[in-house]
Formats: sequence, structure tokens, C-alpha cells
Amino acid sequence: MRIESSQRWLFRGLVLLALSAAYLYGFPSATIAYAAVDLLHIAIGILVFLLLLVFLVPLLWTGTSLARVGWILLAAGTLLGLALIKIGPPIMVIYLISDVGSVGGGWLSSWLIHRGKSINAARKIAMLVCALCVVPIVIACRTDNMWEAVLLIGLAAAGHQGFSANLFTLTSDIFPSQAVGSVVGIGGMAGAIGGMLIATIVGHILQWSGSYMVPFFIAGSAYLVALATIQLLSPKLEPARIT
Repeated sequence: MRIESSQRWLFRGLVLLALSAAYLYGFPSATIAYAAVDLLHIAIGILVFLLLLVFLVPLLWTGTSLARVGWILLAAGTLLGLALIKIGPPIMVIYLISDVGSVGGGWLSSWLIHRGKSINAARKIAMLVCALCVVPIVIACRTDNMWEAVLLIGLAAAGHQGFSANLFTLTSDIFPSQAVGSVVGIGGMAGAIGGMLIATIVGHILQWSGSYMVPFFIAGSAYLVALATIQLLSPKLEPARIT
């Protein structure tokens, strides 16, 4: 009876593991829901491993040869999953910090507008704060402590999310509604091309220098350069005239 009960719980755990793994692999995103599913996946994996520890010997003793092979492979998979947990928490922390930046960046500009700031000032102050949050990423390549690097990368990811939230809002602030989709599409295309180019450039830099110092310097300064460019192109965020 205990073996049958353990098999039922193992089956339920495996189904939940498969569903959560499909979600985590298929829909990666910097959201609280993703982090919660990640934690649930880890917890279920630990429970499945504990059940295997308790009931693996009876299952191997009473099962068929094919079943024994299956349980052994399952136990090996859970051991590998436990080993990968060491990699999971840093990534999860970065995602959670970036969530705060995504919400906080949009909230900051709205709060400044409610406090009497103009849309121009509110957007650009919020973007400046977010850009400054990315600057410390420059020293991430010099730290020997994993969690210091995680916090620096998380802070940069939060700055990126907040900067992006305000950047997308600039489109609707400047352009008429019928042009917003086209402008965002053109910007997305330019961003994709830039992503392809910078990946190639970073690869050559790493081969040449063997250090992440230059890529991190580029990342730390890119948002300030972008904000300065926006200020030069549209110092007052005046609505664009499209004829």
C-alpha cells in the first residue's frame, strides 16, 4: 500500500514538474509569476527526491526490470536537478530585482507627474535614475564574490526594465496614436539589429582582451548615452508633426 501511495504521489509530482518545466522553458520572463513557478518547480523537485529516497529500494526490489531502469534514471535526474539548484537562485534573484525596477521605473515617472513635474521632466528624471542604476555594472567583472556580482547585475537589470518602461511611453508621448505602432516596430527592428551586432562585437572583444571589462563598460554607459541622445533630439518632448 505504501509503495502504491508513493507511486501516486510521484506521478503527481512528475506531472507538476513537467508542466512547470514547460512553462519555465517556453515562457521566460522577468515577472513575479515566473519566479513563483520557479520556486514551485524547485520545491516539487525536492519533494520528489525525498520520496525517491524513502521508497526507491522497495520500488527496485518489487518492480520489473524496465521499471527499475526507469526509477534509476528518475533518481539520477533528481540528483542533477538538485545540483542545478545552485545555479537557480542567482538567476531568480536577478529576475526579482528586475521586477522591482520594471514597476518602480514606471511608478517614479507617474509619481513625479502627480507632484507637478512636466511629462518631459518626469520621464527624463526617471530614465536618468534608471540609467544611473546600470552604471555600477562596470565593476561587476572585478568582484570575486558571486552574490556581489548577482546584485550588481540585478541592479542593472532593474535599471534596464525601468528605462524601457519609460522609453516605450515616450513613443505615445511624442507621436500620434496612428503612428505609435509603426514607431515601436521600427525601434524594435533597430534594437534586434543592434543586438546581433553587439553580440558579434563582444565576441571579438573577449577573444582580443580575454576580459569582460569593455563589454560591461559599454553596458554601463549605453543608457546615459541613449538618454543624452533623446535630450538632443527632443529636449522638450514636443509632439511630432506627421503630415
